[in-house]
Amino acid sequence: MPLQRHFSSDDYDGFSSVMAVAHTIEGLTLFGTYHAAILYDGVIHEKIPVPATYVTVLCRDHDGVMWAGGDNEIGVIEANAADGQLHYVSRTNLLPAAARAFGRMRAMAASRAGLFAATSKGLLHFAAGFPLRSVPTDIPNSVLPPLDATTGRAELLPLPPESNVQLFAIGGRVYLQDSHRGLLVFADGGFRAVDTGRVLAGRRIQLVEREAAPALCVVEGEGAFRLAFATGRLEKITTPLDALLAEPIGRGLRLQDGRVVFIRGNNRGVVITDPALQRAQVLDAKTGLANTAIPGAALDADQCLWLATANGLLRLDLAPGLTLFDERNAFPIGSSMSLVRHGGVLYAGTTQGLMRLVPGQPATGNPARMGRRNRALRSRERGLVQTGRREVLPPPDRHAGGTARHGPARRDCPTASPAR
Repeated sequence: MPLQRHFSSDDYDGFSSVMAVAHTIEGLTLFGTYHAAILYDGVIHEKIPVPATYVTVLCRDHDGVMWAGGDNEIGVIEANAADGQLHYVSRTNLLPAAARAFGRMRAMAASRAGLFAATSKGLLHFAAGFPLRSVPTDIPNSVLPPLDATTGRAELLPLPPESNVQLFAIGGRVYLQDSHRGLLVFADGGFRAVDTGRVLAGRRIQLVEREAAPALCVVEGEGAFRLAFATGRLEKITTPLDALLAEPIGRGLRLQDGRVVFIRGNNRGVVITDPALQRAQVLDAKTGLANTAIPGAALDADQCLWLATANGLLRLDLAPGLTLFDERNAFPIGSSMSLVRHGGVLYAGTTQGLMRLVPGQPATGNPARMGRRNRALRSRERGLVQTGRREVLPPPDRHAGGTARHGPARRDCPTASPAR
């Protein structure tokens, strides 16, 4: 389990439910909660009031401006020119009055084409030179009409009934996955269908940008594919992780070293894969993840994964080479008396018995864990013998004034600890 830190509502003096998290251009952490976005600089939490029930989406655009959105509310977080104090500036009032009740803010994505915001009733687009424009998403054909550059503003058109829209910023372009029409890309002022060679309508997908490689596309029920930008075609990836990656995935993020983080759907935690998608580590309640209800996630420059959860904010240190074992993944906290590596296996002597490090199973995502050695002890003249193994705990020194003293462990029992 990676080293994790939990920020509770007591730490930031707010509501426990955190709905979104992102990082400013300066590297500071910003997260959304009830009626506020909260900025954390590593020491102090600064609350920025936002006139929304919950701040459900945060996104930094191509120019470094931080956007925030919630129910019927969208705007930016800016610094006051006079004193540098951060405050929220609404952009909702730029919409015509009839279009301001756009419903719940679902997602945002930004590219050189501007900022796109998916809501429960339509898709908003903020672009350079335009205060606010609305992209229609209820047109049944495969080509949506381009935005009218002369109007600068358009009415918010409703989404198709039961539509489920996802937004991705990949390769400098914005992609939209529509549950009715499949994958579309914003080009030449409008969203156009992408011929992937597969039927994506009715599916949830995740797109993850990868350095010097085609984008990764994970399709619910099918697994992992490569997405070629030039052609838009999907190519199946052969991986032993198909069963994991075919599950519902809420978000995908790429680490600097090429590993990929997937937020699992249905409150099932996190999956971290190697760059080749051949091995995985699952972080969930069983392995020690503090909370598995995760509506939002973001990576910082130090390879730390920040998770917005139903009970506060989590930070996981994903830098390679560090793993935490504690009481949540079978290691009794505070009770280890000795740690010894013997025969390539790490053993721990604890007040709850002898334990060893059980290797993980990368193909299934099961991580390494500490497991007990459930073997019986037998009293023999030469000491205590662990049945099934040639391991001996030497007898105590019966001299020295009647006080039981233990000699050094025999060579064939390097992990022996005093019998109590």
